[in-house]
Formats: sequence, C-alpha cells, structure tokens
Amino acid sequence: MSYKLYSDEEKRLQRKLIPLNLLIAIIALIAAISLVIMPLLKINVSKAAASFMNESEEGNETFSQYSAVLDEVDAELAFAPLDMAKVLFAPKNEKGLILVDKFMIENGLLEGVLVSGVNISLAVATQAVDEENIADLDIGALNEALYKIDTAKSEDDVIKVLDDYLTVLETQLNFTLTAEERQAAQDNCLELYDNTVEATGGSFSVEKMLCVNMSPEGVVYTSYSDLAIAMFNGEFSTGEGEADGLTSITDMMNAISEPYGYLFIFVAFHALMWVILFLFAFFRIFAKNKRFTMWYVKLVSCWPCIIFFLLPFAVSKVAASAGLPVQIAGIIGAITSMTWISGICYLVLWALSICWAFPIKHKIRKLRKGR
Repeated sequence: MSYKLYSDEEKRLQRKLIPLNLLIAIIALIAAISLVIMPLLKINVSKAAASFMNESEEGNETFSQYSAVLDEVDAELAFAPLDMAKVLFAPKNEKGLILVDKFMIENGLLEGVLVSGVNISLAVATQAVDEENIADLDIGALNEALYKIDTAKSEDDVIKVLDDYLTVLETQLNFTLTAEERQAAQDNCLELYDNTVEATGGSFSVEKMLCVNMSPEGVVYTSYSDLAIAMFNGEFSTGEGEADGLTSITDMMNAISEPYGYLFIFVAFHALMWVILFLFAFFRIFAKNKRFTMWYVKLVSCWPCIIFFLLPFAVSKVAASAGLPVQIAGIIGAITSMTWISGICYLVLWALSICWAFPIKHKIRKLRKGR
C-alpha cells in the first residue's frame, strides 16, 4: 500500500526533511568511505622504538645502536582495511608476504633500517664513537651523503663520493682518518661496488649494493622487496635448523596475518551500516514518506572510533598514573587513528536526529494519528 499524504501541513513537514536527508546521506557516505579507505591504526616506528629502546639501552651498546638507527627511520605501520581485505582473501601461504610488503617495503622501513644501520656500523668501526655519543651522530646527514653513491657510474665516481662521505663522518666525529684507514675504506667500498655491478650486469645503486652484499651464499637479490621475502622465507639461516634474528619476521607476520585479515570483517560491518543509512537517506528524498530509521547506526557505529581512537588516546593520557611500563606507554603514544572521522559523523548524526529529525517526525506522527 502506497504512502498517502493527508494534509498540506504534512506535505510541508515532509519537504522540511529533504535537506536533512541529503545532509545525513553525505555524512553517512563520508563515514563509510573513511572507514574503508583510511587506516584504522598508524604506528610511528621511530617514536614507538625510541620509548622502548631508551629504557632498554642503558649500559647496552647494541641497544644504543638500534635506537640511533630507528630514530632516523621515517616510516609508519598502517593498519588499512583494504590491505586487511587482501590478506583475508589471499591464499594462506601468501598472507604473510603481503604483510611483509606493507609493513617493511612500501613504507620504507627496511630501506631506512638498512641504510641507517650501515652508517652506524661505519661510525662504530672507526672506534671514534661509542655508546655515550652515538646518539649525537647526525644519521640523516650521513644517509644523504651515502645516497650520493646512487649516481656513481664508475669506480672513480665511487671513490669521489666515498671521500666526501668520509669527510662528513670526520666532521661529525671530530677526528681524522689516517691514510691507511681511508685506503682500507676505499678498498672495501670498491669491492662492494664491483660485487654489485657483477651481480646486476652493470647497474648500481645503494639499494642494489646493500641487497647484493646481504644476500645468502649462492643467491643474489637486488631489491628490498626480494630481500624481505627471503627473510620471510627463512633463507638467512645460520646452522642446523637454527636461524638468526631475521626469521623472527616470519613468525611475527604469520602470527598476525589471520587476525589482521579478520579485522576487515569488523570494519566492513560498520561501513555497511553507514552505507545502508546512506541508501535510506538518499532514496527517501524522492519518496512521499521521507522518514526512515537510523537506530542500527546509533547502536553500533561508535565502536571503531572508541576502540581505535578514543581508547589508545585515553590510555596514553593515563599511562603514567596507571602504572604501565614506560615502553608500553610509549608505543601507545605513537598510535594514531583516522576513525575519528566516523566518530565525528556519529556525533553529528545524533545531533541532527535530536535537534532536527525528531521534532519533525514527532509532528508528522501526531498529525497522522489525529486525522
């Protein structure tokens, strides 16, 4: 049975719902898109690592080196719904590989760690830097100097770039290399260059140099992506069934791949609620009865914002008083989330419902009951 308008007053009230419906449709669409496109969580790697390393490095030179490396890594771990969908629907043996690509390659994490690590190792090898002053190194400047080797087309170019690099290192450490030390550095660098050019058939870059010279015996990798996959597949083993620290990547990625993929179902459900609201709000604009219910969104669609934005924010604010370890508090403080967008949409929806929709709908119901 079609909906009938029984009075001019009801027609007037129904027309007043048109801009409201349009506004709600826009809000619902923004919320749905933000949930699907924007990251649920983003973790700043250097910020999270700094809080952990600073508490662990006292009296430990290895932790001091790790901290200095990670301080210069400009990378984020982004937990994005579309990536979750890829993991969820990928074959079981590919789930971890997708995470390796997203968490180590696309965000530049592996590249940043390797390049900064090379600079730290070179500085430590000079014995002019130790645990106490390693944090004073300008790793960014050293990285910039090292990347100039990307333009090298010959051994002469490599020697020139290396000479400039060593000058930067000397300036930072306030010491002077002996002629023998410079010659040794030059010989080592030329060996790396020659190994890379031979393995790649003539091409050279910092990426190729690091990957070629880190490759396991009998295998040559020329890209960070291939190197990361080799790490994931356990090709960096050191002895009988025993692997080095790199294989912890395999265990970690395999462990989180399943729950990471299932998170997409959670996101998709809440995005679907907003999509249903959008469809009702939009198509009711053209119907005689422009009223519709939105209780399903009001009931559940607050949770993404609460879980991924408000909860980490609240915990980071009360971490110290709650007695949480400094490392955990620091990691939580490095978390951000874009679910605040759907949270604002949720609050606006409630405001529009209470201040605009409810009074009009109440009047329409009253008119129809009194006819």
